[in-house]
Amino acid sequence: MRKSKKPQKNSTTATHKRRNAFAALRTMRGARACAGGCGNEVDDTRSVARLRLSIMRAFFIAAAFALAACTPAAETEAPAGRLELRDAWAAPTPGGVNVSAGYLSIVNGSPEADRLVSASSPRAGRVEVHEMAMTGDVMQMRPAAALEIAPGAEVALAPGGMHLMFYEISTSFAEGEEVPVTLTFEHAGALDISLPVRRPAGGHTTH
Repeated sequence: MRKSKKPQKNSTTATHKRRNAFAALRTMRGARACAGGCGNEVDDTRSVARLRLSIMRAFFIAAAFALAACTPAAETEAPAGRLELRDAWAAPTPGGVNVSAGYLSIVNGSPEADRLVSASSPRAGRVEVHEMAMTGDVMQMRPAAALEIAPGAEVALAPGGMHLMFYEISTSFAEGEEVPVTLTFEHAGALDISLPVRRPAGGHTTH
């Protein structure tokens, strides 16, 4: 009797199945790796964005402080608010006249007295502090001996009293322009101020 042969498995089909199984395994491993790696990439991108934002904020804050440091203080204030100059103005001069007067108020906000040492202007040969005083029955103008400002006091240089006198004016003071003046104090030092040229309320001055 002849023995019947058992059917043999198709080797080619088995090979394809093994290859498909390995491919599926690699795909699953790749998906798992991407699940971890892609999340890290997203986190890295967010970290970089936050770092850039922090750098930009620091830059703008530094720029703001630099701008504030470069901003000049008011011309009429001494260091630490020692003195303040207010309500400054100068009288206009008609043609052919080479003298004029200037007025302002000086406020001493410091706990110690101060004294005006000198005054100058590029618009005049010299600038002096004058006062009006009675000599007998006559009102006369003369240089002031000293101009002291007590602590917390305000001294007004006004028409009819103490004032600045401009001598040897090269060009007449015209209404609408400003006359630069430097006042030098014993403690506060030199303060620059501009005196607008205008007429007084009464229309004339008595120095």
